[in-house]
Amino acid sequence: MISPSECKLDIIVVGGSIAGLSAAYFLQQAGHHVTVIERHDEEYFRAQPFSGLRIPATVARLCGELPSLLDLLEHRGVHHPGSVLRQVEDYQLVGQMVYGERIISDLGANGYRIEYSEFWEYLYQLCLGNQVQFLFHLEATDVITAGSLHQPAKVITSSERHIAGDLVIAADGHNSKFCDLIEIIQPWKPSAVIWNGKARDPP
Repeated sequence: MISPSECKLDIIVVGGSIAGLSAAYFLQQAGHHVTVIERHDEEYFRAQPFSGLRIPATVARLCGELPSLLDLLEHRGVHHPGSVLRQVEDYQLVGQMVYGERIISDLGANGYRIEYSEFWEYLYQLCLGNQVQFLFHLEATDVITAGSLHQPAKVITSSERHIAGDLVIAADGHNSKFCDLIEIIQPWKPSAVIWNGKARDPP
């Protein structure tokens, strides 16, 4: 159960894939006003050539937070009791683990495979039913960050349209155009450490 937020925000989600729709739904449920910007149209996602979407058991346990999703997975998906291991660099298959009944019982859920388009359509209809706004055929090209707490951020589109919001979420994939805007905070290191009662430089 999502608790309504006391602070209502205008939120812009850039990217209308599964990640973007999931974020949009939960934020709208929390009481915010959410707009999704997507450069493609609905038919692009409905005609995805992907073989399917793998949902591991650890993720499937969270699916109960979305209404009727477990029913969809049971009726339109297939059980996938295991994990596939691939190399990070080239995505080559390394191996596969198949879970026994005891492990599945301990995990508390089955894993599933389902067509990407089916899962996307479910989330899209869920968002529409919860008043999430969609702007298709609109490509986000830049973001102007807020200068203060009292100024909105602005998403700039390829048509030179400016869309203002309190918060911008980049959900447009691994090659997001907004990666350069994210400040990488280096891990904290102490200026000195105490070893046997004496201050030394950290390693």
